[in-house]
Amino acid sequence: SGLPVLLTQSATALIGNQVLRPTRVSGVSLAPTSSSQAFNPAAFYVDPVLKTSTPAYKFGNVTRYVPYIRYPNYQNLDVFFQKETKFWHDRVSATARFELLNAPNSVIFGAPNVNANNANFGAKSTSQTNLPREGQLSARFTF
Repeated sequence: SGLPVLLTQSATALIGNQVLRPTRVSGVSLAPTSSSQAFNPAAFYVDPVLKTSTPAYKFGNVTRYVPYIRYPNYQNLDVFFQKETKFWHDRVSATARFELLNAPNSVIFGAPNVNANNANFGAKSTSQTNLPREGQLSARFTF
């Protein structure tokens, strides 16, 4: 699995902090309730009707990095093929090289929405964070 997630919440003018941590509600499962969620946002809503997390002028109880909520796993495969040919009694050589970046053309999605004040809090990202497959061909002459 990927790196742990940093959950945030907009600050409420508490000692100059710009970002606060949300409050974890005990007894509510973190398991997603739909396929579009990375985790259950209700586990962080103190008031589920208003969908608010940490009350104004208070600190949340969530750790800085939440170990049980993780970014998508990132695996990348780059491959290259190279052929070197020598001429004139090994004095001159030609090298051809073909490279493929992200060879299987796998999609890595972005992080889930981690701001507790956002209406899409807990939603999976639909944007791609890596590049699609790229190929490159090069030649080199050495004498």
